[in-house]
Amino acid sequence: MNSSEQFTKYSINTIVTQFIILITSILISIITARVLSPEGRGQLSLILLIPMLSVTFGGMGMVHAINYYASRMPATKLIVNSFILSGLLSVLLVATTLPVVYISKIIFSMTLNKEILFLISIFIPFYLFNYCFISLLQGFYKIVIRNLLNVTHALLNLLLLVILIITLKLGVAGAVTAFVVAILLVTILSAIFVLKEIEIKDIRLESGIIKQLLSFGLKSHIGNVLKDLSYRGDILIISYFLSTASVGYYVIAVTVAETIWRIPDAIGSVLLPRIARMDKSNARAFTPVVSRIVLVPVMLLCLIIFLFREDIICLAFGNEFLPSSPALVILLPGILFLSIWKIIANDLIAQGYPAKYSITSGIALVTMVALDLWLIPLFGINGAALASTISYMAATVSIITIYSRVTGNSFKELLIPARIDLSYYKKLFMGL
Repeated sequence: MNSSEQFTKYSINTIVTQFIILITSILISIITARVLSPEGRGQLSLILLIPMLSVTFGGMGMVHAINYYASRMPATKLIVNSFILSGLLSVLLVATTLPVVYISKIIFSMTLNKEILFLISIFIPFYLFNYCFISLLQGFYKIVIRNLLNVTHALLNLLLLVILIITLKLGVAGAVTAFVVAILLVTILSAIFVLKEIEIKDIRLESGIIKQLLSFGLKSHIGNVLKDLSYRGDILIISYFLSTASVGYYVIAVTVAETIWRIPDAIGSVLLPRIARMDKSNARAFTPVVSRIVLVPVMLLCLIIFLFREDIICLAFGNEFLPSSPALVILLPGILFLSIWKIIANDLIAQGYPAKYSITSGIALVTMVALDLWLIPLFGINGAALASTISYMAATVSIITIYSRVTGNSFKELLIPARIDLSYYKKLFMGL
């Protein structure tokens, strides 16, 4: 199988995986929305922000560093030293997260249970180790195994959620416990697969490798932090200005809109390790084709959601979440733009330009925060949606400009469909 066929096969496998995870995520969102109400759904979203932001701040760009070096150093050295680095970072994360969480609870007036906050905080190391192990499997191009683990994680979440909040009626505490136990189990499973790649004789701590991982990772780490804050930072700002129920409405709008990202996320996760193995000339010819191919189905999904948004919200989450509809419409153009950003960002990181990716993430965050502080008090969650869309557009225009200067590829090559794309669509459909 040549590299193009392998990329197509893994892309299809990952798209199918993302579809399964999407269905599972929708079911999880439906269950939590209907059982917990807007108030409880808002609380759950705020609680689950804690491990996500902790890993974002403490991950130090490991996922990108691991993918970059996976084809450049022996597997055992990378695994062992990535594991040691994850352990050190976990200690620091737990030590810093607990006080920050309680300070944030006071600042944002969040009505959250202290015991639940403590539970989610002490399980942060498992989120970080899972992040490390999944990145290693991706870097080694074990895409099918990585996808299997991601599906397992989603299904465990759903099963435990049904048991704890529907059968046992444990409410928000049960939902949090379901997420925590699921990440614990999938971390153990992912560790088993990663350990199979180790050669016992090569196990040793090498500070030089840890420095390499940190050095490369830090360049993209800033971008990761800024990117995830631009994705979820508006939830914190909404919780400061508006009610917890408003957070629940906005989260549903974001949940529906971001289902579209399953396609660029799936293809981007295969593109990153693929480009890292290519020489620059081949990479510069390959990525524009991927960008154009992603654009068409994303546009179609945006149109479908726009036309049937109220039906989707009512059917999935109930009539009480209809206030999410206007915010969903406003988010769609930004979702479309950022889909292209996701593809180009993976290319720049794989080619060794993580700092340039970070610049565009910074543009998105600064734009979003400035507009949120202005628009949320005036227009509520619709203002937050508008701020996100404008920030996503700014980030996408900036990354296309940077990418064009680095590679010489034009805007047209990245965005305008070409005849050659038809053969790739045919491969994708045949593969499906």
